[in-house]
Amino acid sequence: MGTANSFTATANFQVACYVLTVTLTPANGGTVTKNPATGVAGFTDCYAPGTSVVVTATPGTGFV
Repeated sequence: MGTANSFTATANFQVACYVLTVTLTPANGGTVTKNPATGVAGFTDCYAPGTSVVVTATPGTGFV
């Protein structure tokens, strides 16, 4: 029989992205745009740490 070898593995994790959720109240009260519109590829509304996102709210007709 051979000798068993052992080793230690270390995993260091970092935040892949932060989710930016926009909720309109009321839902038909206007629109919100984000610039940049998308973040990390493959993730929905997820931006890399340190990313600046400009959020612009535009009221719909009859809303301020």
